[in-house]
Amino acid sequence: MDKQRQIQEAQVKKLLQQYRAYTQATEPDVKKAISDGMFFADPVIWILYKYHAYKGSGHDLATWSDLITHSSPKGDICGKRLTFLRSAVKATSHVDIFSPNIIPRNTSLLDVARSPYITSIIDTSLWAKQWTYHEHYQENGIVSKWQLFISSHDDMTHDCCH
Repeated sequence: MDKQRQIQEAQVKKLLQQYRAYTQATEPDVKKAISDGMFFADPVIWILYKYHAYKGSGHDLATWSDLITHSSPKGDICGKRLTFLRSAVKATSHVDIFSPNIIPRNTSLLDVARSPYITSIIDTSLWAKQWTYHEHYQENGIVSKWQLFISSHDDMTHDCCH
């Protein structure tokens, strides 16, 4: 296993520990503090986390189609992350990752996370910097992840995906 993959897996493990603490917390302030402290260093880590966090929950995110459906609400943070990912891949690789010819709907999220289309953007400093900016954005000292992200076009049209 290469060094980058080991780092990603360690980060996913930490996020899963935070998620367990979140699900066990009962106080809203504690839950918010845990959630505010969860950051995804790149889209691969986000995708891997989604796969593992939901596994066995009855709401598994096992396939590309599952993640697209889960991320459908445009104003939702997952919708913003997926819109960003789609736009970044379009700009970098000139393909639409929502096209079933590029990433078939039944593809495992584990395979999606390792797709060259996805991994290519984390190696591009511009996209990596933008992802990090949105993940760590704060307004007046308050965590406001992805609040400033606005898609310039309707990237979340799912007609192609179902």
